[in-house]
Amino acid sequence: MFFQIKISIIMRNFFEHTSLHGFRFIAEEERHSVERFLWTILCLISWIWSAVFFEASYTAFQENAVSYGVETMFLETNTSLPSLSVCEDEDPDFLNQRANELYGKDHDRNLEEVLGELAYFKGSAYYLKSVCKSNDIDCPKRNFSELARKVYLHSEYEVPYMNHPSSDILRPDPTQLKLYHITISGIENDPGVRQLSFYQRKCRFPDENDLKSADFYSYSSCIVDCRRRAQMELCNCTSHFTPKSKPEEHCDYDGILCLDAHYRYLSVPRENGLECNCLLGCADTEFDVAVTIEHELTPDMIAVHDQADISIELLRFPSERYRRIVVRGMLDLVVSIGGAAGLFVGASLLTILEVTYYFLFRARATK
Repeated sequence: MFFQIKISIIMRNFFEHTSLHGFRFIAEEERHSVERFLWTILCLISWIWSAVFFEASYTAFQENAVSYGVETMFLETNTSLPSLSVCEDEDPDFLNQRANELYGKDHDRNLEEVLGELAYFKGSAYYLKSVCKSNDIDCPKRNFSELARKVYLHSEYEVPYMNHPSSDILRPDPTQLKLYHITISGIENDPGVRQLSFYQRKCRFPDENDLKSADFYSYSSCIVDCRRRAQMELCNCTSHFTPKSKPEEHCDYDGILCLDAHYRYLSVPRENGLECNCLLGCADTEFDVAVTIEHELTPDMIAVHDQADISIELLRFPSERYRRIVVRGMLDLVVSIGGAAGLFVGASLLTILEVTYYFLFRARATK
């Protein structure tokens, strides 16, 4: 009983002297009970509305902290041309030559199809599964990376991957000289973007990397790393083309068949497929092929060149770029919450100190 009485005295004393709006009228005993009840309702409504504004401000800070704008007036810019990753396409002559080296000239022609699936592995293995299952043919069982002949000219951040946009794939033709005119749209980031969380800005900078299969973060590298993790979970191995993978992690014959069995799931990073939750890169640059010009080569020119030539040129200097703008930073959150607290309940930063001081020190002296 004594403890309850003391608590009541402490709370009444606090209500009478606090700077929070309306509490004094609730605690004053000389006021009519109806008036005190009315002030209780008004204070309760004010605190509820302040809580609603607090939640709205915090939600806006988390969900809409960044806005995008387009700049068309800028004098200085660092324009980056696209980097190319050159990957060998399926070559029957190379497959025949490699099969001759491994199995002799009298080898079964189905072996070339098997080697093609492994050397240019794209997730499925139809011939490997149908031809090698009976053990009538001496199919390769491991060390599949030694069968591939691929040349990469890597970009600084992005990597080629299974779901690369088809519009960004240029196909050389030895009978043609192809000229591609491209346009570039870059993006700039306000300095405050780095201070936001990944969830708020919905992107990562290249140096904010947590991937095992890449040295720098990019969206495509994240997809590759996500597919590597899924392959390890499903088949306890990964494709021999996975970047930075260890030789002991590469799939053998049974592992390739396992990847083939889960091909549909592993090949599509979206709903009902691989769930990666990869963020875009904050420094991504958008490249578009605007014009493609093809010049047919004469038989004499083809005989002299004996190669496929492409040329990539910038159609025009970039005239616009996107900007990622911070519209709600931490200071904006503090100002918004502080304004709502002051408007509805008369609270401020000093109110927190006041409450702390009263209940830690003044309450002990209350009799």
